[in-house]
Amino acid sequence: MLSAGTATHNCSIGEITWIETDLANTTQFPLSEFPSIVALQGKTFTLRGVIASKGSLTKNGLGHYTAYCHRAPCVWELYGDLGNVVKTVSEKKKTQPQPALFTAD
Repeated sequence: MLSAGTATHNCSIGEITWIETDLANTTQFPLSEFPSIVALQGKTFTLRGVIASKGSLTKNGLGHYTAYCHRAPCVWELYGDLGNVVKTVSEKKKTQPQPALFTAD
């Protein structure tokens, strides 16, 4: 279950807050399990997307990054670094989370 993870780091860049967890490279989770709203440091944040990677991320390896953008309840779009095609994906789609991106309310 995604709620078993712990936020390990967060930072803000403009209006976007980047939250990293200890879940990366462990287990895949359905997009529906990412919290839509998070309270952090006395503020409320709304989920905007999740970044995932596949493959080696070492110096000599090649990794593949994807971004899942949360557009509305139950609506997710997939963007990949290998093409210019945007796909709508089910909230049941599983991914290994890297950071999640939120905006402050």
